[in-house]
Amino acid sequence: MTELTPLEQILAFARERGDAFPRVAVLIADCPGLPAFEATLARIPPPLRDVPASVYAYFDLPAERLRELGGELARRTGWEKAALLRAVRDYGYGGNRKVALCCALEQGFDFVAVLPATQPGAPQSAIRGSTELAEVNPQSTIPDDTLARLLVPALIGGAALVHSASPRPEPPGLAERLTTRLTDFVLNLRLTDWRPGPRLYRLSALRRVPFMLNDDGPLFDAQLLIQIKSLGERIAEAPLAEPKPRIEAASPLAAALEYRLHQLHLRRHGRWLVDRAANYTFKKSPLSSHGQLLGLVPSGARVLDLGCSQGLLAHELEKKGCRVVGVDRLPPEQVKLPYERYHQINLDDEFTLPYDREFDVVILSDVIEHLRRRELVMAAVRRHLREDGRLIVSTGNVAIWFYRLSLALGRFEYGPRGILDETHVRLFTRSTFERLVRQAGFEIVRRIVTPLPFELIFETRADAGFIRFLDRTYHACARAWPSMFAYQFILEARIARLEPGEAPGWPPGGDGA
Repeated sequence: MTELTPLEQILAFARERGDAFPRVAVLIADCPGLPAFEATLARIPPPLRDVPASVYAYFDLPAERLRELGGELARRTGWEKAALLRAVRDYGYGGNRKVALCCALEQGFDFVAVLPATQPGAPQSAIRGSTELAEVNPQSTIPDDTLARLLVPALIGGAALVHSASPRPEPPGLAERLTTRLTDFVLNLRLTDWRPGPRLYRLSALRRVPFMLNDDGPLFDAQLLIQIKSLGERIAEAPLAEPKPRIEAASPLAAALEYRLHQLHLRRHGRWLVDRAANYTFKKSPLSSHGQLLGLVPSGARVLDLGCSQGLLAHELEKKGCRVVGVDRLPPEQVKLPYERYHQINLDDEFTLPYDREFDVVILSDVIEHLRRRELVMAAVRRHLREDGRLIVSTGNVAIWFYRLSLALGRFEYGPRGILDETHVRLFTRSTFERLVRQAGFEIVRRIVTPLPFELIFETRADAGFIRFLDRTYHACARAWPSMFAYQFILEARIARLEPGEAPGWPPGGDGA
């Protein structure tokens, strides 16, 4: 069976989806003039011309003149969807792309493809050049399938960003090969060509990254790719049939190293504070908070998971034969079952659960720091935990070394996840965390510390040899000096006092319990 070409795949996909086909915008970037814009339109194969909902570029012309030229362009080429937009000024390579991508977001498109203008040797500016339409060079208008090659991995393969790789007039030098390999290693990627070129973005992912904080120069592309990768979204590389336009670009390795230093809290920058749809991820390392917490739960136990989030622990507890009741404020459709029962409750409100003192284990996994009325939840734990049961509670260590360093350097930034999650209302040190548990009527029977979540920092597998080595080494430091090096604290506690009315002889003169 003959394999379909990218163009054939997209046309088949369009026929299958019909009116449900995504709205795709095409940005003609780095357009040195109107002839280049027209030449680029001419290179889009005729069968693909119904795919884009809009094709647009920016020019430094009065709005009235752009309307006249747009009408003339439509008459000459038949491109009714082409839009000539007015640029206020030239912001540079990355700055011009910020303006153009914001436009795609505001117009509500689903995807935007960025195609460099067709005009070999043209200056790389988005708004300079000829202000008149002119006959284009026929040799530069041979149709090519670049747009189709970008669309296939996104629309059919589910990629949030499609980066392009292209043949080269000559092999890359040693410095470029080394930079590519180091960048891929630092980011745990496998791209073969980091040079700027044609791209396609899914706009639902673009909305979740602060790309307006990126550089205005050529480093913009590398920074935006890293931002979308940090969301956990898929990045695809599409091979092109033609060489990319030559654009002077900064080394992507600089952006990769800055991103990793940000994750380690050694150098912070707002561009890396992306908006992950699910703020918390299950950590598979046996030394992580999830791994060690699960190790404290006996097989077959009846468990109350307060603040269970989207159900991070549910499947692992089920594997241990536990019967689990989950409680969180998320709607049930956002919570991963299995649960014996799930209750949608805001833990900061007065609440009651239809259970007696019947749970072997109550879990508060990274929850206590989110609560303004912690006493309500701790009272609920005492009401529903068996007298010989266990409370397992964890939280982050705000006094860890990198926050101390950050404060010494005048930095203290909240973000979308981690210890300084912007939804946290209370931060804890080792002593204040233990004090909270004791004041709530519990006796601490075990103290556990966790290392930094290296599997998340380096976005790789928890069983990778390098990650296992870092986990064990750092965990040894955290055990030796918990208040300085522990990333999180886990406490196992038991009830030290019963609720009023549950102790024998209380209240005085009553029947007791």
